[in-house]
Amino acid sequence: MTWMASRRGRRLAPGAALLLAAAGALPCPGQTLPGAADLIEKVVELRDRSDFRARGRMVVSAGGQQQRVFQISVLRKRMASSTNLLWSITDPPQDRLRILVEAGSDGRTSVWMAERTLPARRWGEAVPNTGLTVEDLVEGFLSWPSQTVLRQELFGTRQCYVLRSKPGSGEPSAYTAITTWIDQATLLPVRILKQPRAGGPPKEFLCRGMRRSGGHWLPTQMEVRTEGRAGGMRLVFTRGSENVSIKDSEVDPRVLFRPGAARP
Repeated sequence: MTWMASRRGRRLAPGAALLLAAAGALPCPGQTLPGAADLIEKVVELRDRSDFRARGRMVVSAGGQQQRVFQISVLRKRMASSTNLLWSITDPPQDRLRILVEAGSDGRTSVWMAERTLPARRWGEAVPNTGLTVEDLVEGFLSWPSQTVLRQELFGTRQCYVLRSKPGSGEPSAYTAITTWIDQATLLPVRILKQPRAGGPPKEFLCRGMRRSGGHWLPTQMEVRTEGRAGGMRLVFTRGSENVSIKDSEVDPRVLFRPGAARP
């Protein structure tokens, strides 16, 4: 997940991706709702502003089973013709995994997992051990053709714009609609509700532990759960910094996934 923000040496967290937020210049509560295009433009601009590097842990539970804890890292870098996001499970060794999302400036997105390119029709597949799908990491729903700002409402103590996104008829998405609660003060998504195309209860993403660091707002945790099902997944980011020096080779799929390349 790609929604992320940080300051050097401070804690940072995704929103599954990743989470970027800063104070935004949008209408105050009670004023006219912004257009969906204007709102999305501001959210994406803030999300994609900085390169970053982050580390933390992923805690996965399933009903009464014992929790499993994984160490994870996230890198994002703006390249010459794309923005690349690398999501890695780094520990335990037997569960190491790398997924790289390459969002091209031409609007095309490519995904690499397990040393091969994954076609869009397979983005609905589960990422092992996580409760997430590949599509949850890609998070391309802000570019879907149908976008509507439904209303303003409180979520907890935060006044939010509620944005409804629907895929086009030819979009190979596992979801029929995604609803996002965007905090008006920070432009951070504090809740995302995804309705599966296959039916059943929606998947809910909750961002928690909002903190202000300098001029940036950031969450420190994200919880993922499905209504009516026990267990879930929680991401806690403990270290991270933005505007860091990241070599192109660290997020270049042609380097990371070449034959014989070292695992994370």
